[in-house]
Amino acid sequence: MVQLESDSNWLKRGRQRLAVAEVLRRPMTPSEIWRAAQVIAPRIQLRDVWLILRQMEQHHLLTCFNPKELTAKVYFWTDSRVTFLSERDWRNYAYVIRAKIRRYVLLQLADRGDQAASHIRYWVNQRHPVSLNAVIRALRDLHLRKLVRVSGEGEKRRQKVYQLTAAGRRIAEFLAHRTVSPQSLLNSPPSLRA
Repeated sequence: MVQLESDSNWLKRGRQRLAVAEVLRRPMTPSEIWRAAQVIAPRIQLRDVWLILRQMEQHHLLTCFNPKELTAKVYFWTDSRVTFLSERDWRNYAYVIRAKIRRYVLLQLADRGDQAASHIRYWVNQRHPVSLNAVIRALRDLHLRKLVRVSGEGEKRRQKVYQLTAAGRRIAEFLAHRTVSPQSLLNSPPSLRA
């Protein structure tokens, strides 16, 4: 009980620490935490978030789901008792969110089902300008991670049709709960809050 009070007081002593604690309502990367915390503490920098996360880990308040990754580490509260994904899935999740194209391709496959690379490019291009080569490269990378698989041939000669694997579907479902706007994260419905 005394440890809980001292941790609570430690969090409340700093505006930036409090901002990080308030926005951490789901597993997030430091960049996501930083963008969301800027709404509460406008002067917070990414390096401040890294320091605060390390301090919170030392106080055993946070845990990193993928500590071996160099970038896109995912943090969440230690006492959450909720295991969202396995350790391998967290590594794949970090790999997917490091690149917009991989993330958009995975979400398009989740939304629209089996598609060829040209169709995926058409739908992704409406949100984010992208070349067909970038989509093919993203599909190849996701295929190597066993997040997508080739499910057949398309209408054109030698055209591959891709679909999500079970691991890809788990990551896509988790990505669907991510928010774009930091303000929408603060106003998220209780069902998405951890």
